[in-house]
Amino acid sequence: MAQSELTIKISANVVQALGGIESVKQKLEQMSKSTMTTSERFVDFSAKLSAVSIVFQSVNHIIGIAVSAAKNVITSYSAQEQAERCLQTVLAATQNAVEMSATELYNLSESLSKVTTYSDQEIIAVE
Repeated sequence: MAQSELTIKISANVVQALGGIESVKQKLEQMSKSTMTTSERFVDFSAKLSAVSIVFQSVNHIIGIAVSAAKNVITSYSAQEQAERCLQTVLAATQNAVEMSATELYNLSESLSKVTTYSDQEIIAVE
């Protein structure tokens, strides 16, 4: 068997090597800054998203209140209308025995509702 000898000659340009290391160091710092910027953007986005969520919850709450108020108005209007129709029916059936028009009775019920705890619909229903 023949023996071989392998000789590896390593020569280095120290200035070039240090420059390469410095370049890698700068790129790592840029990546670190970029990561921080991305992180800061994510935190900012999260805060804005939370604010938007709060706004939507508030709008939803306000819409709920408006819908509830609208239902109450419609219910109240319906009760008023029903009481007025009932009064007109009674006046027609009794051939206006009280000798007062429906308008006069409406005005009377409105006046009474201001000085009593009864609503004008309740008073009309009794008239």
